[in-house]
Amino acid sequence: MSAKQAARKESDVFKELEDLCHSPGYVHVIAYFCFRDNTIRYADEVKPEDVLKQFSMDRLVRSEISTLIGLACKKGLDETLPSPEMMQEYVNKTDSLLQELHQSMMQPLEDIFDPRRIGDDSFNPFNSGAVLREAIFYGGESAYNFQYRDLSRFKYRKDNDWLIENRGYSLDQALSVIASVQALQIDKINNTLANLNS
Repeated sequence: MSAKQAARKESDVFKELEDLCHSPGYVHVIAYFCFRDNTIRYADEVKPEDVLKQFSMDRLVRSEISTLIGLACKKGLDETLPSPEMMQEYVNKTDSLLQELHQSMMQPLEDIFDPRRIGDDSFNPFNSGAVLREAIFYGGESAYNFQYRDLSRFKYRKDNDWLIENRGYSLDQALSVIASVQALQIDKINNTLANLNS
């Protein structure tokens, strides 16, 4: 990243990212990122090294993917399939802008920890929300999706009657739909991967 890019304001980077997300067929780029950064690929059985690949600085975190989805939805989704060259250009530009956005959120250490104020009891660098923004946005997931699913059975068990009366479905039905969607997605991914060879 050049010094010129690093000096850009966060709002300018975000605006360029928003414009990119409105590009024809950008929804396919989002699908690619979801696959690239949320799928654990393995042969016969999952090994620790298969999962460890998910812990990479090159991988987009859920908040980044959610941001792309939100920006793309602001003007309606264009499902045009981009050419492979255009798709790669979108991917490269998105990765570059997201890196630049990340850098723009980080305050220089000298702005956070003023060595002249060491020992000053009134000095607390964490009184400023700006110090925490990057850590919050890029922080790890609070739980895996299967943990949300499995623990919701306990969390919402006393709400089952309310769900039936006010939403028209039971907790067991909701969990069954979630499990079915997850199974369908796994089947679709496996079938797509199998067909890529041909």
